[in-house]
Amino acid sequence: MSLWQFIATQGLLFFLMFFSALLTGGGQGVWANLTMNTLTFFTAGWLLTRSWRRVLDRSTLWALVLAATLSFNGVTYLIGYAAYLPIPDPVVILKDFALVGLLTVLGILLGLRTSKPETR
Repeated sequence: MSLWQFIATQGLLFFLMFFSALLTGGGQGVWANLTMNTLTFFTAGWLLTRSWRRVLDRSTLWALVLAATLSFNGVTYLIGYAAYLPIPDPVVILKDFALVGLLTVLGILLGLRTSKPETR
């Protein structure tokens, strides 16, 4: 993945997160966080897989999509730290990364699913 592709995927993830924050009203609860993560990372996993599945082999595809989503999740924590927001407990951060990984894997699996032609 080139630097520009990486920046483009981070931009896509930013706009997906911005859209999900607008949908949830910027809520701070557990359900708002779960909804935002689902809308952002499941959708990103699906979109990136659909766009890259014909040009990349499967192992590279899995690695690149997971790298893009997990690095974006890490960047959000770094931005929060730079903005002097309180850092959550390390266990909470690990659970969040596990959730992001799971949602991305589900998005990848949906993106790899090929549609079968209709039979009559």
